Amino acid sequence: MYVDYEFYKDVYMGKLAEPIFNKHSIEAQAYLDLHTLGRLKGKEEIPIEAKYAICELTERAFKLELSGGKDIASETVASHTIHYSDNNENATKQSEEYRIVRKWLATTGLMYRGVGKC
Repeated sequence: MYVDYEFYKDVYMGKLAEPIFNKHSIEAQAYLDLHTLGRLKGKEEIPIEAKYAICELTERAFKLELSGGKDIASETVASHTIHYSDNNENATKQSEEYRIVRKWLATTGLMYRGVGKC
């Protein structure tokens, strides 16, 4: 794993329980590998930006599980009302996950798709 629970809890200040974190961080790591073309596999030192991306993707995966895979469009606190997005759910999910990856890794070279080194 690229990120352990201690990093998630102590550095990222995450609030998920360890079994939930472990379950969803596997999916987050696979998504990160997809967008970095596996450049992190086998690395001894994982860049901090990649660790933060995995933490945020892990929390997103958990929230999507709670909502049945739908993004929350709006939420009201008093009387606790939740409205879910009706647009193309898969495209919305992927674009939000990509936004997270791009936010953390855009300046690292890990998402480079060209030929040779950047």
